[in-house]
Amino acid sequence: MAYVLQGRWGLNREGAFQDDPWFLAEKAGVVESGFGRPPQGHRIRKLPDGVVLPGLVNSHTHTELSYLKDKGAGQNGVHGFALGMMKEPQPEMPRVLEAARAEVEKARQRGTFFFADISNNPDYMLSFQEGLQEPGFQFHGVRFLELLGFRHPNDQRRLVMAQDFLKGFLKNEGKNEGTNKDKNEGGALEGIYITPHSIYGSSPDILRFVQGANHKIASLHVLEDSGEIDVFSGTGPTAEFLRTIGQYADHPEFAGQNIISYLSQYCQGFEKLLLVHLCFADQTTLGQIGSSLPQSAMVLCHRSNIFLGYRRSNWGALAKSPLPLLLGTDSAATCPDLSILDEVLALLAEGVLPAPLLLKAATWTAYDYFGILPQDVPWFVYPGSTPDVASLAGVGAVNVVDAVGG
Repeated sequence: MAYVLQGRWGLNREGAFQDDPWFLAEKAGVVESGFGRPPQGHRIRKLPDGVVLPGLVNSHTHTELSYLKDKGAGQNGVHGFALGMMKEPQPEMPRVLEAARAEVEKARQRGTFFFADISNNPDYMLSFQEGLQEPGFQFHGVRFLELLGFRHPNDQRRLVMAQDFLKGFLKNEGKNEGTNKDKNEGGALEGIYITPHSIYGSSPDILRFVQGANHKIASLHVLEDSGEIDVFSGTGPTAEFLRTIGQYADHPEFAGQNIISYLSQYCQGFEKLLLVHLCFADQTTLGQIGSSLPQSAMVLCHRSNIFLGYRRSNWGALAKSPLPLLLGTDSAATCPDLSILDEVLALLAEGVLPAPLLLKAATWTAYDYFGILPQDVPWFVYPGSTPDVASLAGVGAVNVVDAVGG
């Protein structure tokens, strides 16, 4: 039987706090919401005083790296971090899964409910998928198998791995879309896709393979480091890093290209394209991406960038960008946690982007971009908080249905 929950403050679709929210709830969760006079003819229950937020979306994370939490030195840029990561021995899979689940659960307790999760390890993806069936573990989102490889034969091994993964797990060779649309225990749509790592970390062969196998959605690290701009000429720190690890190759496809033309060549076919970081994208670059790849969204991972030593200078360009804005955390190896609420708080502390823009990026913009249905969005009350985002710091999120005893 449906009933109405009444709260003190809620988040409207403009990303601002508003008085007197109501939520029409059933046993499965909230099915309708609004402000002011609630639907009549239903039993009314009062929520604890505090702000009510819809579930938050983490649009970029690597849960697999959670076991590296507190092990990185930071401030060495993405190349230094990658070199350090390569020296760390990976524990047995049960420990990797345990660390990942712990970080997902911590983020859930702060209101993050949906994750765009990326791994380049098919064994981890399969093991994690099996773990979704375990009692008490909640994970909703999309998952990406990331193909790293810039130089033959490493990229060829990755292609074989991806083909085996698609055949053995997704069982949809004839569908040519690289996605599995089973529903998980919580009822949220679960998608698995293959994706490149980046322009500098995935060879043209890999980009072509992904382009042919996945038309739905891809996620790429883009302009994470300023050296990516020079990778087409074989100069700069990114090319040197690839040489250091034995991965650089002078691909003929790079001739006469730049980041925009190269992205356009290989990414036109995706319905949605998550461009992550964009630390070194100016207003002209963002405008060109918006014109040539209008299906793109930009994903900020602010705390991770700070950990790596990158101080973003293109805030004004981001605010004016034609692309939708989303938020991510990267991994628990470069970020204190996977909580998007804490990512919002960290961004607000910079004083460069307004709270409504950030809260909308974490909710309504993300729902539209990922196609998350309203009935699949949980709502959380933060007891004792006020209509000021700073008041949410350290406050645990309680599902509104649980807050009144279901």
